[in-house]
Amino acid sequence: MRTRLANRARSSGSAVIVVLVLLFMMTVLLTANSLALHRCKQSLQSIERRQSRKYGEPAGPPKGAVIYNTSSPSPSSPRTVAGR
Repeated sequence: MRTRLANRARSSGSAVIVVLVLLFMMTVLLTANSLALHRCKQSLQSIERRQSRKYGEPAGPPKGAVIYNTSSPSPSSPRTVAGR
């Protein structure tokens, strides 16, 4: 009887340790992904600033671009831009 209780306590104790280790690993991955996303966002903003300085601000959509009306609740047929 005593050995069954001791085995059960040991196995539930190791289950708690396994769950805690998994939670810790998930927290580490979440933190690493957040940092990587932040770095990517900073890099993209830096590239966008350099391109903006080099080429200037865009004047509008390019010729032949398809524009969708997003202000109306129902989808409308797309229109194309005739030219600049």
